[in-house]
Amino acid sequence: MRDSRILRVVVAAISAALLFIVSAIPAWSMTVTFVRHGESQANAAHIIETDIPGRGLTERGHAEAAAVAEILARNGHDKAYSSPLLRTLETARHFADDDSEITRLEGMREIPGGWFEGARDDSGLERLLYGLPGIAWALGLRFIPVLGSEDGNAFDARVDAALRQIHADYLAGETQNPVVFGHGGTIMFWTMMNVDNPDLLLMLTHTLGNTETVVIEGSPDEGWTLVSWAGVEVSRTPSLPTTLFVRTRDLLVAPQTALYNLGQALRTGDVVTVVEALRDGILDVVTTAVRYVPNVVRDIVDSVLEREAQQPPQTSAERLETAGDRSRSDTGPGVTAPASGAPAATPEARPARAEVTTELTAELTTELTAGPRPGPGAEPESAPGSAEETDLAAVPALKPHGATDLSTGNKVEPEPVRGVSRPRATLRDTAGQPTSVPAGAGAAAAGTSKAGAVTRCRACA
Repeated sequence: MRDSRILRVVVAAISAALLFIVSAIPAWSMTVTFVRHGESQANAAHIIETDIPGRGLTERGHAEAAAVAEILARNGHDKAYSSPLLRTLETARHFADDDSEITRLEGMREIPGGWFEGARDDSGLERLLYGLPGIAWALGLRFIPVLGSEDGNAFDARVDAALRQIHADYLAGETQNPVVFGHGGTIMFWTMMNVDNPDLLLMLTHTLGNTETVVIEGSPDEGWTLVSWAGVEVSRTPSLPTTLFVRTRDLLVAPQTALYNLGQALRTGDVVTVVEALRDGILDVVTTAVRYVPNVVRDIVDSVLEREAQQPPQTSAERLETAGDRSRSDTGPGVTAPASGAPAATPEARPARAEVTTELTAELTTELTAGPRPGPGAEPESAPGSAEETDLAAVPALKPHGATDLSTGNKVEPEPVRGVSRPRATLRDTAGQPTSVPAGAGAAAAGTSKAGAVTRCRACA
């Protein structure tokens, strides 16, 4: 009994894990290649022709169809789908070996011309009025109809149904690389209405020519991504403006689609169908509205973070240069910014500044070592070798009672201070003020002055 319980628990855990994994995996994605038909007789006559079956291809159209069929075969396309109009069927026959291998899709037919059926497609107001609704649909205004024909909701619904059939065949293994032969308006407008990376400028500047292709990737439930347009590869990562445009377009489309589906349900007269359409429509509108603002904020934040991550890191030299620029630009109080026309300091000028600084430092040291300068009215110090010094040397030494004999051999000479020239004829009192000794003074005065000089010089040392 215990073993059976353990087995049931293990089976339940494995089943839950598999269910989680399957739910996390998006619906199977497929690649669909749309091909516009070759040149038709209506194209050659420049006439809007959308009624079934329409006219077939010209000789040039058959040559174009044969050329594109070879390219498709080399790319590994394995199943052909086609609009029911004659010009698309004849184009598909160059690719398929037999008509039985071509699947006709009613939803891939051309946009009905309505009031403009049979009008010229190379000039005139009719051409503009026939094409403008498709551009409005791509902008999210699906309620606008082609005069006398369908609106964007009906157009999108029928093309969606055709792609769901192709996707079902893909899941069933009937095709791995399908190709769909259709019409320029149908392919261009539906693609720009449904892909997550639309480029409306591309549609306006490069309308599809005969046998040109459009490649999309995705699924009806998970959405579609534009891969290439007329052979030109398109970036699968939309820019921020494109992403915000798609978000806003989806917000506008949700209520239009809900009303269209509700109208289709009312036509059936089935109460259950009407209730389901009403429920699904309200849920879709509310969900889209609630998610709009958070999605927009997340898209903006992701774009900013991605842009910062793509910037290369700043090197150490660049950081130092940036710091230097900031310090030079910061002029606080008492700091004067250099004039706009003043020359910048060069590396050659820096040694000169260092020399000036050294000279100023030496002069300041000399002044501090020499002591305070004479006050006003004091006699200037005598230079070495002056007459005053000579007279002082000629004075005979006096030896008063109790005085120390300072004659040659008994006196102590002070050590000279380096870099400083002191006149020996100048005496300083204890207050540090200079006092000149007159010529002819006695030996006692000379001995006193020399002893004081020795004391001060040793203190300086």
